[in-house]
Amino acid sequence: CFEGNYIKTTNYNCLTFLPVCLLYQFKRVANIYFVIICALNLIPGIGAVTPWTSITPLMFVLGVSMIKELIEDLRRFKRDY
Repeated sequence: CFEGNYIKTTNYNCLTFLPVCLLYQFKRVANIYFVIICALNLIPGIGAVTPWTSITPLMFVLGVSMIKELIEDLRRFKRDY
C-alpha cells in the first residue's frame, strides 16, 4: 500500500540522456559560440575554413563532455541501489 522511501540522484534515463545532456552542454556560452562559428563556416562567402575544420573540434568537445556526464550518472545510479 505504501511506497518505500527512495531517493533518485540520477539526472538522466535512457530516453532523456541525449536531449537533456545537449541542453546542459548548450547552456555554456562557449559551446553556443562555437556552434555559431560552425554555422557561419557553412556559408561559402563567409567561411574562412572548411566546415569540417570547425565542426570536428566542437563534436569532440561535446562528445567527451557527454561521455563524462554518462560515467558520472552511471556512478550515481549504482549508488542509488
